[in-house]
Amino acid sequence: MAVIDLVQLTKAFGSATAVDAIDLHIADGEFVTLLGPSGCGKSTTLNLIAGLEDATSGDILIDGKRVNTLTPFERDIAMVFQQYALYPHMSVRENIGFTLRLQKRPKSEIDARVSAVAEMLELVPYLHRLPRELSGGQQQRVALGRAIVREPRLFLFDEPFSNLDAALRTRMRAEIKLLHQKLGVTSIFVTHDQEEAMAISDRIVVMRAGRIEQSGTPAEVYARPASLYVARFIGTPPMDIIDGQVETQGDATLFRAGSIAFPLGAQAAAAARSHAGCLQLGIRAEHVSLVADDPLATVTVTQPLGPTTNVSVTWDGGSATARLSGIAEIAPGMPTGIRFSPDDVLLFDEESGRLLEAR
Repeated sequence: MAVIDLVQLTKAFGSATAVDAIDLHIADGEFVTLLGPSGCGKSTTLNLIAGLEDATSGDILIDGKRVNTLTPFERDIAMVFQQYALYPHMSVRENIGFTLRLQKRPKSEIDARVSAVAEMLELVPYLHRLPRELSGGQQQRVALGRAIVREPRLFLFDEPFSNLDAALRTRMRAEIKLLHQKLGVTSIFVTHDQEEAMAISDRIVVMRAGRIEQSGTPAEVYARPASLYVARFIGTPPMDIIDGQVETQGDATLFRAGSIAFPLGAQAAAAARSHAGCLQLGIRAEHVSLVADDPLATVTVTQPLGPTTNVSVTWDGGSATARLSGIAEIAPGMPTGIRFSPDDVLLFDEESGRLLEAR
């Protein structure tokens, strides 16, 4: 296992900066996901840690030792790629044990370690098969087995599930999480799939244009996104962002969007009172309720999803989505009232896009 520190790490390709002076600490045994859209710098960061790219500036520390000039082998890292990169002429057993053979380990040790890994990944019945005789999920498990058998101190995963169908992706997420619980090896996972990141990570690092936008647990980045960018990127459906103005009625602080005024909880109200600029309101679908009172909004779209139904509504001041339990019998065009849970309302500075915190 390993502790990873990135210190002002930068990678430029000519005039384009792919990774822009990032600082990141990853604890021993932690499972961290680098999340962001294509071109945000997440895969380049992973390649820098692996030693597949040379840093333009900054330091990569593993257990306190600077490793910038070490080869991938010397860094004791195992990497699993989007492409399985299995040797087509070798059996599953030979693929898994190939690295150990290169290290000239005794045959008895190779056989024992390959058998143990194969049992862990449920590959024992397939050890004699060639890669072309396996399903996509089985091939991915062989690639994992080849990495695990080395017993490295750091695992790196570069979008390993991108080639799998939806059902198999879900299964592989569970297998990766279970595997990490068994092995406890420090792991860094790269994906653009926010649902995948939420499902498997101890901590998510959201990246944007080569920089870290927010780092936190899945619960933190979902419930309190640090910026509008994170709010819109994390969550299905994404957080609704609404324009409006803060106003006071007696002791209550409200956020008015057109004809509807939404009460603010204590934290949001305190943040609003200490801020002079224009604000935007953020709210998650599960904190939106549809009510019979004051039917100032209109249902536009309903999306039944089985256990829940997403219902989108609009009014003269904006639009929002409510997540209702079960299959909701609500037709488009129906008038409805709308309420936000006051304690779950977030406010963002319109100019900077950053979350407002009470001073």
